[in-house]
Amino acid sequence: MGVLKLKVPISQDVLIPSHSANLLLDGGDGNAALLYIYILAHSGELDISAAEKRLKMSAEEMSRVLSSLEARGLIGKTEGIKVPERSDAIPEYSSTDVAEHLGSDRDFKYLVEFCEESLGKLLSTVDLQVLLGIYSWLGLPVDVICVLVKSCIDDMRKRYGPGRVPTMRTVEKRAKAWVRAGVLTLGRAEEYLKEQEKLGREKTRFAELLRISGRALSPTEEKYISEWMTFGLSDELIEAAYDKTVVNTGSLKWSYMHRILASWSALGAKTLSDVESGDKKAGEVSAPQGADESAAMKLRELNRKKRQGSAV
Repeated sequence: MGVLKLKVPISQDVLIPSHSANLLLDGGDGNAALLYIYILAHSGELDISAAEKRLKMSAEEMSRVLSSLEARGLIGKTEGIKVPERSDAIPEYSSTDVAEHLGSDRDFKYLVEFCEESLGKLLSTVDLQVLLGIYSWLGLPVDVICVLVKSCIDDMRKRYGPGRVPTMRTVEKRAKAWVRAGVLTLGRAEEYLKEQEKLGREKTRFAELLRISGRALSPTEEKYISEWMTFGLSDELIEAAYDKTVVNTGSLKWSYMHRILASWSALGAKTLSDVESGDKKAGEVSAPQGADESAAMKLRELNRKKRQGSAV
């Protein structure tokens, strides 16, 4: 996976030149048209992993379509943007390093001014050293760092209200996470934030199903919910598991509820009736192979009595 910088006509609007449109129409390749529009919408930046997910293309199909677009002259030669092969352990920069960059690097100077204006405070020497590490060592572009800082500020205000701003260490932690996730371009950063916003709404919905309100989820709670979201269970099943957990344990025991949901997911249950049907089958005694008719009748009668007993 990687990020490509492609040579295409750049515009704030997604405009397809008539010549390019005719080439796409003559080719009759819907995926090629979709990818070309995607590339134009991202100003020539193509985060391959993000595009595959957004356009629902396999890696093989993405490679084929890129080659097709390049062969038709719709995109220029691809130029790869490499993920920085560096450790998360950012070295400590001195005040002299900061001063040298402020005096000679316009991009870093702009970044400092942006952060101070956005955070509403002058950056301390330590803050400047941390920011220089994000900019110089992690190698994130200035526009990506600006979006990252803004996202940290927005999250802090959502959680604690106006007036609270993140520390530069918080910004640094998120910057490392973005680099690990391959969020290295402005286009990918914007998509990533949309994905995170959608994920946040889903977690809020889960919290409401679990009767949690008025507080933020703990990291462990978020971990459980993130895994449950992958099960694809309905709200009805989540609420049923919550009810069963509270009735049997007296409170919301996360590990207990996790076992319930994991077992339902393993059974392929999608509705409450699926679960009830599975429970009923699990409670029945199966006749062994080779049993005679008399033994089978006795087992059927035993199962019938068990069902009657559970219905009382």
